[in-house]
Amino acid sequence: MARNSYRDGRSGKGKGMHSLEKALPLHVRFLNRVAMLRGMRHLRKWGIVALSAGLAVWLGLWIKEQVDAQSENFQIRTVDYTSAGIVSKEQALELMGLKGNENLVTLNTGKLEKKLIEYPFISSARVTAELPATLHVELSERVPVVRLFCEDMADADKYFMDPDGVVFTCDHRLHARFLGIPIWLNPCADGSRIHAGVRLDKDEFTPIVRLLRLMYARDNVPVIRVISRPKEWKLVVELETGTEAVFVNDDTLDDQISRLIMALRHAKESKRHIRHILLAPKMGIPVEYGDGPAHGMEDDGELPEGEEED
Repeated sequence: MARNSYRDGRSGKGKGMHSLEKALPLHVRFLNRVAMLRGMRHLRKWGIVALSAGLAVWLGLWIKEQVDAQSENFQIRTVDYTSAGIVSKEQALELMGLKGNENLVTLNTGKLEKKLIEYPFISSARVTAELPATLHVELSERVPVVRLFCEDMADADKYFMDPDGVVFTCDHRLHARFLGIPIWLNPCADGSRIHAGVRLDKDEFTPIVRLLRLMYARDNVPVIRVISRPKEWKLVVELETGTEAVFVNDDTLDDQISRLIMALRHAKESKRHIRHILLAPKMGIPVEYGDGPAHGMEDDGELPEGEEED
């Protein structure tokens, strides 16, 4: 029975063996072969752990020492910079908080990218480090097409809009050459939806952007100062010459621009100034000159049904 109990103890995760050992005298327990083997196993196990930890610490210290010794070799010496030309390389480094002599090994490029795209006038950024000494920076800036002006806004003229309808803050250091672009007058009824980062409704800004692109594609159009959309069908442009041109928002915008160019050329040849011109399709280009009442060719068309010229 004792043998069976001992066998059962061995099969029960060593509990029987431990019970037998406890029954032995203390000096026998320490000197018996089983206890010595168990102690050697523990010693070997923890010895390997301690040795591995020591080697890891030594290796880490050695690597740090080598990096510190070679830190000057990994400092930024070249900045490969790509952008639309609005933000200069020096300004980009300033926006990232870099002085240009940082260590590329310890540089957190992901953090630098996040810092750049926090600026509303930057749409995307990519920053990578190439050892030993090159930093690559790629920026996509928002190119303004109009300045936004709402009479009810606290800062009525501090916002730009890009071709995708995204609103961003004007930075006079970066956008000095864009301060003369057309002003979109009252893009929203109360200006409450105008703030940095918002995207305007596509139906609101698309006709504005389309008309500007078509006019910029022509060589003989004076500088555009102000553009507005008082009605859904109506686009009003104020030119640098003081001429107010009224366009109908439809598929004939390109033809209407051709009419405007023709009328301006005729006025220049006759030494007259056009104060107001209606460019509605199927109409004889009614013109109001600055030195007299309205003149125009024969009227063979009408404005869109239900609309009246203001």
